[in-house]
Amino acid sequence: MSRLFYFVRHGQTYFNLRLQLQGRCDSPLTPLGIQQAEKSAKVLSGQFFDCAFASPAGRVRETADILLKNRQVKLTYLEDLQEPNFGIMEGRQVEDQDLMQKCFGSLDFEQAGGEGKEELRLRTEKVFQEILSQTKKNDRILIVSHGIMSMAFMSYILKLDMLAYRQACLDEGRVFMPNAGILIFQEDHGKVSLIQKPCEAKDLCLPKKDKTIDIFYVRHGQTLFNLRHQVQGRSDAPLTDLGIEQAIQAQQALKNKQFSKAYVSYAKRAVDTAKIVLAGHDTEISIEKNLQEMNFGDLEGRLVDEAILKELYACHQNQENFLNHQGENLGAVKTRWQSILEKVYFENQDGDQVLFVGHGTMYAIMVAYLLKTDRLGLEAYCKQRGQQYSYNGGIARFQLNKDGIHLVQLMQDPKTYLHE
Repeated sequence: MSRLFYFVRHGQTYFNLRLQLQGRCDSPLTPLGIQQAEKSAKVLSGQFFDCAFASPAGRVRETADILLKNRQVKLTYLEDLQEPNFGIMEGRQVEDQDLMQKCFGSLDFEQAGGEGKEELRLRTEKVFQEILSQTKKNDRILIVSHGIMSMAFMSYILKLDMLAYRQACLDEGRVFMPNAGILIFQEDHGKVSLIQKPCEAKDLCLPKKDKTIDIFYVRHGQTLFNLRHQVQGRSDAPLTDLGIEQAIQAQQALKNKQFSKAYVSYAKRAVDTAKIVLAGHDTEISIEKNLQEMNFGDLEGRLVDEAILKELYACHQNQENFLNHQGENLGAVKTRWQSILEKVYFENQDGDQVLFVGHGTMYAIMVAYLLKTDRLGLEAYCKQRGQQYSYNGGIARFQLNKDGIHLVQLMQDPKTYLHE
């Protein structure tokens, strides 16, 4: 698959409102500009971004913050994504309309004492190559920048006929690149093509494709901390001999599955389990921060005696809230779950099977949510069925489609799963 780029212009600023030219000069977003950015964020909320790049200008930073709110996406500021220097026109309401039209029409501001056409072309090509060097195939990439820079990308990267494009905009009565407007293009083996010409958020239609993806969730094998009954969230401990055997059993149970990709927690116990489970598979492994176990804060590594057990249950009963222990709460974990599910949906095709290798509490929170109960309710639900809610090396199944994630099978220990 190809890289997919979403280029978003900043929202309206006070200079935009007063018709003052704004290249390297800057002004903050107006209330309308904030609303425009929020509308674009809402329209793009169903799209997954692997990474984001932005101009360092304040108006772009404001816009990028709105677009990436509640997303765990790395944002890199690149100087070469800045708007051109408009020279003597900077910050002014230009009276010399001929000069302004010549400069903007040719993307050449040298005659106004600013950035020349060739300089802009080289800078645009350079920054695009820099973005390509920092990304990989299949990535979904957000770029937040400026109006003239969008024109530069269309002219020098997409190789569009800008005179024809401008005339089409005039004929259709629309602006070249609206504030908070969205441009979409893709790159595939060096070829760049237009997907969506610049438009306002209200005119962008991005329906989710209807597809179903099977998720096989494996909990890591037993660790030294599991054996010793120590709290183990973000803390880590090596697999025991039994833990390795459990992972081997999971591998046997899943050996005939064809996984398009594996998503694995950062924790070494999860990575080691995944390597065993995937023995004999030629499957790409993606190490995922969002699949880490819940952060239990200052309870991490503690021996689960009567007092610690009581405290753990109190936190579980309080909607998985470990904030008083400098850990996470339920909302943070659900946000991480949602982020990884969005990524899986957009990275895989209809009918694909994917492997998750993660942790007990992360699994329990998702299943409890799907069963409309809580962690303790899940334990009681499973106990009534003569099973535990989670097993080291255990396997559960989910299905993911455009409507969300659905539970197919509760976690079973690997031996039971193998013989079914």
